[in-house]
Amino acid sequence: MIQSLEIAPGVHRIMSIFFDTRVVACHLLIGAERSLLVDTGMSHTPKKDLFPYFEKIGFDPDKLDYVLVTHSDIDHQCGNDVVKARAPNARFIAHNLDKPLIESPRELFFTRAYQFTEAHGIGPKAEAVQDTVDGCGCNVLMDYGIEGGETPRLGPDWAVELVHTPGHSWGHTGVYDPKNKLFIAAESALWNAILDKEGQPAMPPTYYYVDAYLATLARLRSMDIAIYSPAHWPIQHGNEVGVFLDESRNYVMRVEALLLEVVRAAREPITLRQLIADLKPRVGEWPADQDENLAPPFTGSLRRLEDRGYVEQVRGIDGFVAWREVK
Repeated sequence: MIQSLEIAPGVHRIMSIFFDTRVVACHLLIGAERSLLVDTGMSHTPKKDLFPYFEKIGFDPDKLDYVLVTHSDIDHQCGNDVVKARAPNARFIAHNLDKPLIESPRELFFTRAYQFTEAHGIGPKAEAVQDTVDGCGCNVLMDYGIEGGETPRLGPDWAVELVHTPGHSWGHTGVYDPKNKLFIAAESALWNAILDKEGQPAMPPTYYYVDAYLATLARLRSMDIAIYSPAHWPIQHGNEVGVFLDESRNYVMRVEALLLEVVRAAREPITLRQLIADLKPRVGEWPADQDENLAPPFTGSLRRLEDRGYVEQVRGIDGFVAWREVK
């Protein structure tokens, strides 16, 4: 899983380890006319992994034309400034919906870190967030904002499509290479867990915008994909692609059914923290310190249940949001 290699003609998957056990895949596409780097990883990724691999295959960073940041997240954008300094001719690209958070790591970290604090009492300590901000100097302005559907040409007979795949974030973007029937996915689909370098569950699948996520999974399922290369999982080939996408969808459905079951069974309105504690044994086996990352998928599904009139929000006795069944 952690080996960097050419996975199709002109398409290189470059692996990087971070936080000791986590892994992220960046991708370099080299055509006869232009080149495209997909994601820059963490702050250490360019010098530790990207540039050494470039040298290994004889690729000059000065010839890098484009850098696509698939979405706003530290393990996909924190190397932006290092790549920018080494590849000054490259033009940086991101979806307009994620562009503001990609251009400002401080805005990204504080927005994401505290999105569940006021309503649910879930979130890290301020000093931990500041340490992350200080360690990620990735405030590179994007040269182009995209909407999805753009088709950059890398060679006379090679164009790829930038595919809008929201769910994990609003502006999440993948790359489809029709020539090789290959999809560079990042976190377009999140399976039933995000994996570590040993292939073991590291944290929950952090989708949040559930309707958009399900639409993304359906779109990917309908595409002609023979090679599916995601950020934190092994490459999927052939029939494995559909299995991976179907399990991503099935996990959403399982979680939503369990949330409704537990809310209906509760004698009193139940908080997000209580739901996480009650359901963790039934939804995943990652380390306990990652349980709070169930907040995005749980609140996303609870929002869907609210929209369909099954549950409603109230304020619990501790002042935090709680849910109860609509009678």
